[in-house]
Amino acid sequence: MPTMVLEPIQFSNAELNISITHLQQTTYLSVASKNFDNANLQAELIIEHPADDDSLNVVIPKNRQTFQFTAKHHTLPTTGFVKIGDRTYKFNEEDCFSVLDFGRGIWPREVVWNWAMASQRVRGQRV
Repeated sequence: MPTMVLEPIQFSNAELNISITHLQQTTYLSVASKNFDNANLQAELIIEHPADDDSLNVVIPKNRQTFQFTAKHHTLPTTGFVKIGDRTYKFNEEDCFSVLDFGRGIWPREVVWNWAMASQRVRGQRV
């Protein structure tokens, strides 16, 4: 696992390949599977990180033994496609967004997550 928010990461086994690479304010996400619910899956997404964007970064101490660090990069314009079988879903940066949620910490044995994210454009601005 990466120790920094935008470090590259890859996963590969007999059924699934995932690659996430960040270069010059752009993240490239590639996914391939030959058996995704009995269909081929291929995804190629380009996720922009606009220079003027802010991110939410928080350290939450739970007690002297446990803590959580989270970095949430939100409303990131995204282009590309996801293809499942013979259906292709296209993404365009005008109305398609990604969120990068990076977390590290020492969590309790049992954890409940309770957050959500939504993005859209209002009067030409990403919100």
